[in-house]
Amino acid sequence: MGRAAEAGIYSYIGIALYSLLDSWWSWKFIAYLLGVVVVGRIFAVFGTFYLFRLCCKSRNLNFRELSFATYAGFIRGSTAFALVLKIPVQGDDSCSLTSKCLLGQNYDVLVSTVLILVMITTLLFGTFMAKV
Repeated sequence: MGRAAEAGIYSYIGIALYSLLDSWWSWKFIAYLLGVVVVGRIFAVFGTFYLFRLCCKSRNLNFRELSFATYAGFIRGSTAFALVLKIPVQGDDSCSLTSKCLLGQNYDVLVSTVLILVMITTLLFGTFMAKV
């Protein structure tokens, strides 16, 4: 059942990628976000571990285990894509006068960038997960 759900999610992401081929792209933004994902995950895993290690020393992880947790966190997935689709856009029913909404062109760039980021991280980092 898990494999079927995973296949369905990645099929949807693939169809969404195909439908956004004519959309706005920003390769600089994609590269920037990929760097933020990698650097942010390294700081999040190692920083959190050493911060908690200062407070309590109940269990100690070695460097290999921390590196694996860091590498596994590089993979972005369908959650990131689903969250970006929920952002309100000006002119839609979900956009109210009290909330901040994105312009249509900015929304297109954000959606296409996150979709490409999901595909790159899944293919790049997911391919080598067995080796790690």
